[in-house]
Amino acid sequence: MKCLLTILTILLTGCGMNSSETQEDTLFTHENGLSFSYGNSSIRSTKTAQGFILDLAPQGARQQNQIIVEYRAEKPASVEELKELGGEKIFYHRESVEGGSGGEEVVLTLWKLINTDKWVYVEHTRQADTATDVAPTWVLIEKAH
Repeated sequence: MKCLLTILTILLTGCGMNSSETQEDTLFTHENGLSFSYGNSSIRSTKTAQGFILDLAPQGARQQNQIIVEYRAEKPASVEELKELGGEKIFYHRESVEGGSGGEEVVLTLWKLINTDKWVYVEHTRQADTATDVAPTWVLIEKAH
């Protein structure tokens, strides 16, 4: 009976795994030392001189969903707020602009200091008809180094 209950529990809970646990994040590493993980292998990415551009929008979509991740030498003037995350100070700025037929456009800019002269810069631009979920972007900056 105990064995049957265990099997039933596993079947009903999906082995204790949620959807974020079933797909591993892709690790991005750059020659300049930048490293972070995000999403899965289906994300289209472009390597730049300072980091990466991740294109999260479906192929051919008219709405934008893009994340820029790179090293920068200085903190931008546009950073307005401070949040502590995982024991680190994260500077950020969030801007919303009413969009046209594609919906509201949200730009979330995040910065964290890596050492005395190097910052991780993350800019997530997303246009959508529905609420914009930027929680994964906060996880990205927390893991980036």
